[in-house]
Amino acid sequence: MSLAGPGANLVIALVSLAVLYVGLQVLGFYNVLFIRIFLFMYLINIMFMLFNLLPIPPLDGYHIFKNIFIRTIPYRFFATYEQYGMFILIAFVFLGAFSNVLGPIINWSLTFLPQEALFLLFFQ
Repeated sequence: MSLAGPGANLVIALVSLAVLYVGLQVLGFYNVLFIRIFLFMYLINIMFMLFNLLPIPPLDGYHIFKNIFIRTIPYRFFATYEQYGMFILIAFVFLGAFSNVLGPIINWSLTFLPQEALFLLFFQ
């Protein structure tokens, strides 16, 4: 299934966020290494999930897009788009378009982190 990869990234991100919350809020465990490991695990999995959901042919987001619109969009569009999808992906990576597309969403996901984690991460 196309949702298995992004779903696994979401589950890992939520588990790492839960461990971070329990460690900081419940146990009062303020080890910088602990915070960095689970904070980066959360961020990397959120970034992988969002990247994988982009509707560009080699990624899972394209397969989801194709399954939703297969009856309304002509097959010729999908065939042509699949031929040039890798070039579009490479152009996105080298032109830095991902920071414009995914950056605001990743910044929004930082609001779910405990403030102590961000403080200890940047000021210690």
